[in-house]
Amino acid sequence: MCYAKRRKTLFVFFLVASLVLTTTLGAAPNLSQAKKKKQGITVTNKMTKGVLVIREKKKLQLKLKLRGKKVSSKKIKKIFKFRSSNKKIVTVTSKGTIKGLKAGKAKVTITLASGKKQVVNVTVQKKAVKTTKIIGIASKATLKKGKKLTLKPVVAPITSLQKVTYTTSNKKVATVTAKGVITAKKKGTATITVKSGSKSKKIKIKVK
Repeated sequence: MCYAKRRKTLFVFFLVASLVLTTTLGAAPNLSQAKKKKQGITVTNKMTKGVLVIREKKKLQLKLKLRGKKVSSKKIKKIFKFRSSNKKIVTVTSKGTIKGLKAGKAKVTITLASGKKQVVNVTVQKKAVKTTKIIGIASKATLKKGKKLTLKPVVAPITSLQKVTYTTSNKKVATVTAKGVITAKKKGTATITVKSGSKSKKIKIKVK
């Protein structure tokens, strides 16, 4: 009986040890993947549904981050290498400057010395697509003094390259930044105008 109990105890011990070892080894790849993800390349240029849009004959400097930290334009050449999938449509310099040659689509591959890669989809437009309307903004809003509100307008069509700008009718009552952040200053009313090309949208701000 003692021998049978000892065998049973040893069997349970080895079974538990096996489960612990399997769990530990199974978790390792996830940690490795998380580390690799942290070490990735990030393109911070404005995208349209994951695509970088540029006009014919125009240039655009790639804005990059490595491991979450911004890489200065002076260091880009030393850290990354660039390649275009179609040099008749898009070219890219060793400093990461993209130029649209003619209308079409191409891919720009960014590579680190370690072999890590990031592919950017690029669309070259023959003519600038103009904004036809601005949506996603309420006509009015009420804020308490000191509070902030971030506007998130959506321009149509989404391929429009016309810049969105913001202005306020009364800076003493409410200010607005280039990124659409409204700050309530003092009691009163102010009108914030959102503009893209020839289209505009107004929002009336009441500060309590």
